[in-house]
Amino acid sequence: MRVRIMWLLLVYGTLLAMCVACVSAWYEVAANAQEKSGEKGGTSGMVSGEVREVNKKTTTITIAEGSAERLVVFTRYTTILFQDKPATIDDVTPGKYVKATGKVDRGKLVASKIDIVDRK
Repeated sequence: MRVRIMWLLLVYGTLLAMCVACVSAWYEVAANAQEKSGEKGGTSGMVSGEVREVNKKTTTITIAEGSAERLVVFTRYTTILFQDKPATIDDVTPGKYVKATGKVDRGKLVASKIDIVDRK
């Protein structure tokens, strides 16, 4: 009887460990896929306005949207365009008008795309 109980504990313990490992692996794969797509969860959002500041150290852009200032985070996966052509973060400078789209995370927009646009 004692051997049977120990055997059952061993089998169920092994199954539990395998389930935990599978869930951990699934979570890591999902987190990596979100990071590669530039999304961190949250809801979709859009910010447009005049660039006030670009901080490459913190990978943020401060955008004046009306009377408010919004913070946009860019990553290496953020697509930046100027007149529908590829651009870089160096092209995003104070005074330019941009439209950023992405996911809102903790009050900041994590941009998947930034369009540098002509003012209209």
